[in-house]
Amino acid sequence: MVEELELPKDLFLGMPLLSMEGNRTLCITNHRGIIRYSHETIVVASRSYGIEVTGRELMIPRFTQDILEITGYMESVRFLL
Repeated sequence: MVEELELPKDLFLGMPLLSMEGNRTLCITNHRGIIRYSHETIVVASRSYGIEVTGRELMIPRFTQDILEITGYMESVRFLL
């Protein structure tokens, strides 16, 4: 069905979609909320795992039901299985 409708499989299955602009901006679509937040570490929930972002001066300028945007100086993005 996904192929017939030409929908992205990750979005249809509820998997997160991560889009980065260098190491300064990260947008996460299909998130399930914030687990932990500080200016050095942000952990975001997804359907199957956590997504840990570490760095400096991390902020969340946009947080909606669909999209979470993180800005700052990102040093790593790690999947917590």
